[in-house]
Amino acid sequence: MGGDNHRQLDPRIRALTPEQVGLDFRDRYCRAEVDNATIIAQLRVWNTFLDQESGQRLSEDTEHRWLLGTALHITRWLQQELRDRSARLKEREHTARQVGQRLAAMLCTLGEAMAFMADKTGELADLAETLVAEGFELTPSGLIALPDHPRGTDPESVERRRIQLYARLVHLVRERETVQGEAIARMRAELGAENTGIPSIISECQRFGIDLIAPFRQLAASMPPSPLLTAMRQFIADAELAQRLIEDPDSGIDFYHATI
Repeated sequence: MGGDNHRQLDPRIRALTPEQVGLDFRDRYCRAEVDNATIIAQLRVWNTFLDQESGQRLSEDTEHRWLLGTALHITRWLQQELRDRSARLKEREHTARQVGQRLAAMLCTLGEAMAFMADKTGELADLAETLVAEGFELTPSGLIALPDHPRGTDPESVERRRIQLYARLVHLVRERETVQGEAIARMRAELGAENTGIPSIISECQRFGIDLIAPFRQLAASMPPSPLLTAMRQFIADAELAQRLIEDPDSGIDFYHATI
């Protein structure tokens, strides 16, 4: 319509006001499924017409005035749509950076916690070897000295050593539990999991096309049974639920479209 002579216009279109034609173009082109290239192409047609009219004396012809007004309304809507898309794109890019930073912080926290657990597991293994070598046994009720204790027959010396070793054992176990608890709290905060529902960062990652399910499963497969592993399994379940909602057309949640 933009490049045609106004005398060739469909009478049904001519019956509309310039404002109504502008709104019609808005409804047809200012939609998410219409890509930027299509809008820019339409805008170029109408801007070319307006450029040709620039500096010209305003015609007394009502048909020409109608076409000029129509072009102004159409270009206003198309330009506004492109500005809105640019603003949304900038906001989305900002959100993507924040999501990436939060996810990186969560993974860093997980990595530090797993490294700490590995160190403490090694210390516990060394302590277990010491217990056996010195004639002690760890039972559900605590640490006991075996009857044939190799340290001699001095009961007080054996008891002091037993208390010393048991205190070290309790300290290592509590330290490992504390670090895991603190790491889980930080991970949940970094993923936006302070409240119920799908953590916001997990949901946003899936919407941006950053699939967390497979890498989280891979990480969980390398972790020993622990509260940290339980937390990771919950994050995997959250990511799976987020993906199901994205793929469900009735959920109202979808991927971020690259055309916007």
